[in-house]
Amino acid sequence: LQGRHLWRQRGEGPLRASIEQFEEAIRIDPGFARAHSALAASTAVLVSYTGPDVPAEPFLNAAQTYAQRALSLDASLAEAHAVLASVLEERWQWQAADAEFRRAVALDPSDGTTQQWYSEFLGRMGRFRDAEAPILRALALDPLSPVINLSAALAVAAARRDGTAAAELARKAGSLG
Repeated sequence: LQGRHLWRQRGEGPLRASIEQFEEAIRIDPGFARAHSALAASTAVLVSYTGPDVPAEPFLNAAQTYAQRALSLDASLAEAHAVLASVLEERWQWQAADAEFRRAVALDPSDGTTQQWYSEFLGRMGRFRDAEAPILRALALDPLSPVINLSAALAVAAARRDGTAAAELARKAGSLG
C-alpha cells in the first residue's frame, strides 16, 4: 500500500521510493505476483521522470523482466500485461502492443490505469475517437487521479478540436459516474 501511494504521486523521488517498497515486498515474499507487477509499472513510468539524458532502454528491459516475472506467477494480472504493452509500444511494435493492451483491458476492465494507458496508446496511434472510451472509463473508475484527469482532458481535446472538449468531457464523465 505504501508503494502504491508513492506510485500515484509520480515524480522521480516518489517513484524511486515506490520501487524500494515493492522490492522490499518481494524480498519478504518472492512469490507475491502483484508486487512484481507494481515494480514493473513503477519502473516503466520512472523513465518519463528521469530526464532526457537518461537512456530509456535499461528501464524498459527491467520493466519487461519484472512484468514477465509477475505473469509467470499470475498470468491474469492486467497491470503486468499493460506494462508489457507499454514496452512493446516504446519499441515501435504497434500490433503487439495493441494486442497486449487489449488483453490487459479484457482481464481487468476496472483498472483505471490500464484504461488510461490504452487510451494514450490509441491517441499516439492517431486513433483519437477510439481513445475516448477507455479514458472516460478510467475517469469514471478513478475520478480523483490527477494523471487520469490530465490524460482525459488531452484525449477529448485531441478528438474534439472544435473547442467543445471541456464540455464534452464533463458531460461524458458525469454520465458514467
